[in-house]
Amino acid sequence: MAVKDTKYHGWKWNPSTSALEVYVGTTKVAAFTASTASIVPNVTVTGSMTSAGTVWSPATGVAFSKATKVAKTSGATVTYSAADLLAGYIEDTVSTGCTLTLPLATDIIAAVLAATGDSSVGVQFDFTIVNLSGGANTITVTTNTGITLYNAAATIAQNKAAIYRCIITAATTVICLRIADAA
Repeated sequence: MAVKDTKYHGWKWNPSTSALEVYVGTTKVAAFTASTASIVPNVTVTGSMTSAGTVWSPATGVAFSKATKVAKTSGATVTYSAADLLAGYIEDTVSTGCTLTLPLATDIIAAVLAATGDSSVGVQFDFTIVNLSGGANTITVTTNTGITLYNAAATIAQNKAAIYRCIITAATTVICLRIADAA
């Protein structure tokens, strides 16, 4: 399997060494085998997922992520925290049409550094927002200082979800791409 997205972080399975190799750009920064006992920030090399983070299954050679659910009940306006986004999964039961402002890019970058020890250009993470409104209320996603939205239909309809990928692009800037919509 080829390195996934070598412009940023990526991984590949190396069948000759039976190791999952982790890359930053084209530089290999770690390799995990079934016997690896190394601890990496926010990474658990076991077959179970008991906390948020990433786990590699030696049996399948596949990396999985586990999100922590954040439950929100927002009104007309809300600003999610960087911690909300890093948790990975936000369910918002909006009570009216809601304008959601993303956190400051500098807050996201600081939270990524605190969580992973790395806030360099190219570090990325995904998060999902689910609109659990009881009525026909939408969530309109807006930017904040240092954030650029791409592929971003502005709204998330009732009982729909959107998946975003945030990528650090400079010391004070982040892009957020809307990479998928779900029913």
